[in-house]
Amino acid sequence: MLVARSVEAALAALRPTGRAPLEFESVGVLRPTDLTFIPLYRIYGEKYAVYFPLHAADDWARREGELRAEAENQRRRDAATLESVALGYQQPEVDHGYVGENSDIEEFSNRKGRFASDGGWFSYTLRCNGESASLVLTYWGGVWHERIFDLSIDDQPLAEQRLLANRPGDFFERVIAIPAAMTQGREKFTLRVSSRRGDSAGGASVCVSSKPPQPLRSARSPGSSSRTTDPLSGWPRDHAHQGATPRNVSAKIRAPSAYRQALNP
Repeated sequence: MLVARSVEAALAALRPTGRAPLEFESVGVLRPTDLTFIPLYRIYGEKYAVYFPLHAADDWARREGELRAEAENQRRRDAATLESVALGYQQPEVDHGYVGENSDIEEFSNRKGRFASDGGWFSYTLRCNGESASLVLTYWGGVWHERIFDLSIDDQPLAEQRLLANRPGDFFERVIAIPAAMTQGREKFTLRVSSRRGDSAGGASVCVSSKPPQPLRSARSPGSSSRTTDPLSGWPRDHAHQGATPRNVSAKIRAPSAYRQALNP
């Protein structure tokens, strides 16, 4: 992310490298490290970014502390994760023995999920450690028509789920403690998600954790065991941002004077 007092100050800190036309480098304004900027047509076979959040110095100090806390929280979550599956994605579902009836794939905010409707269902085979465990389920929080459905483990009822505008515009997590009798001495179990007649059921990901996890600021990343924020920008990986929204600087919209002169000699 960019750390400067204004958009103009951030753009002024982009200097031509002198190595190639339309190539610039940042000087002291990007966190965690400065970068080289090149035209999009020269970038292939690697990840790139066009938009960068802009923060004032004091705001960055606060945000940096949040990112460090989130990274530590994610490290602990990853260490406790026994199994995870991203619903709606072919290979993860194959790897976890997906079976279902009257079920299909849905997508919210560029992320796939799976749903079943009108009495349909779907299930996955998940690993456990033979001891106590918790399910961490990720749902889209912008469901405006209430969904009521059921979870079961090996045909034994586990919990009823109700979704209705839980977190509009974002994903959220729900943690369910699995009774010890359902996992004691076992290496795996079958989780089934069942809809009711005239209703639907579904989610975006399922994780089995040996410890109840601390909540994340956002549950947007595909899979609970994945990091939710980009370490460079501090934004969730699909570029959504929760809380106060920083200003954005776009190389496609604004450019330093040297860049404009190169485009219009």
